[in-house]
Amino acid sequence: MAKKPTPKPSKPAPAPKPRAAAKPAKAPQPPQAEPDSTAADDAVQHAAAAKAAATTPRVVKRDIVLALLRRMDGATAADICAATGWLPHTTRAFISTLAKRGATIESTKQGRGAGSTTAWRLLGAEGSTDA
Repeated sequence: MAKKPTPKPSKPAPAPKPRAAAKPAKAPQPPQAEPDSTAADDAVQHAAAAKAAATTPRVVKRDIVLALLRRMDGATAADICAATGWLPHTTRAFISTLAKRGATIESTKQGRGAGSTTAWRLLGAEGSTDA
């Protein structure tokens, strides 16, 4: 006859975690004074800001790059990166997109070896294409 297996002792239950101390109640805040401006003053300020924004021409990075490329010397990736905040691969992608959309771009290599840079120049009026 086989012996019956003896039951294993059960593990003791884990001790409960201590609770965090209760946060003290916030003291009541005194009521804040009403600002001097009224809703009408706010509307006037908002209208003035909207008018100023409407008269200020919107600066688009595409226009900045096209202006750089139209210069007689053209622009290098470093020039475009400094003006737009783009990384070099974004700059090259933009130049590639311009070329795919029909712009005539002249590429000139400056220097030799590892320190060489490429300057691009936009020829003709193709720069008005939307990129």
